[in-house]
Amino acid sequence: MLQRELIDTAQIEDGVLLELYTHAGHFMIVMGRNELMSTRMRFSEEQLADLTIDRLGKDNARILIGGYGMGFTYRAAAAKLGASAQIVVAEISDAIIDWAKGPMAELTGDGLADPRLLWPGEGS
Repeated sequence: MLQRELIDTAQIEDGVLLELYTHAGHFMIVMGRNELMSTRMRFSEEQLADLTIDRLGKDNARILIGGYGMGFTYRAAAAKLGASAQIVVAEISDAIIDWAKGPMAELTGDGLADPRLLWPGEGS
């Protein structure tokens, strides 16, 4: 049986610990006993972007995504939005972005270089 391998940890507000694991070719972000997200399941994260943008009915929207995580919601939004859109991502931990640039770089691709991607306070 394959064991989960701890890649990194990050302490967030109130001393809560986030952990990044890999298991059988997948990544998982875990907080305590709770698996917050995994590369095995992403449908709901993608639907957040798809359904919201469909409801807005325009491809030049400025949207806010609460947390980058593994980038599923961001990438779904980026695929639907045009070049003049703005995608603001509010992330609780810089470590999440470091993980996206490091161990999960193959998953996240060059999405973090997208000029439509803004962090809170940018492009206001």
